[in-house]
Amino acid sequence: MCIAMMSLLFSHCSSGGYGQETDPNHIVDFSDSTFPVIEITTPTADQEFKSGATISITGKITDNSLYQGSVTIKDEGTGNSVKDQVYEIHGLSAYNYTLNWTPSVTKSTTYIITVEFEDHGFNKSSKSVKVKVSP
Repeated sequence: MCIAMMSLLFSHCSSGGYGQETDPNHIVDFSDSTFPVIEITTPTADQEFKSGATISITGKITDNSLYQGSVTIKDEGTGNSVKDQVYEIHGLSAYNYTLNWTPSVTKSTTYIITVEFEDHGFNKSSKSVKVKVSP
C-alpha cells in the first residue's frame, strides 16, 4: 500500500479493489501489478469558488488495462457525499474524465473531491483535492 500526502492533495494505492468479481465484463488479470495513475487537472488544491459557480473536475487516468472508477465529492464538515459519478471503462489504457458540479452554499464549505480507479488486476488508486466554496 502506498500513501502520499502533499498540501491537501492525497494519493493512495491498494490491491484488492472493489470486489466486483461477478461482473461478466471483468476479466481478472492476476499478473497485473501496475496501479492506475491518476491526474487531477482541475480544480487545483485549495482553489476557492463562489456559490453558484460551476466547478469543472477534469483529469486523466492511465494504466495498462483500466476497469472502473468514480469521482466523488464530499462535504468535509459533515462527511456527506454530495455527488458521485461512476465510470466503467473496460480495457482502456487512458481515460479523460470530466464532471461539472455547481454547488450552492449559505456558509463557507470545504469539499473533498476524490478520484478513484481500479484496473483488471484489482489494483486501485485514488487521489483527492480539497476546494472551498463561499457564499
